[in-house]
Amino acid sequence: MSEITEACRRIGDPEDRFDIEFWQRLGPEAIFDATPELKTLKL
Repeated sequence: MSEITEACRRIGDPEDRFDIEFWQRLGPEAIFDATPELKTLKL
């Protein structure tokens, strides 16, 4: 991924759809390609 997108919102904001809109914009192939990285993130 070469695109950087930032969003500043309050945690728990019911209008916060950033993650959903971000991944939908990238499409299914990008979601599939990112799964190894997402799977290894430790919070």
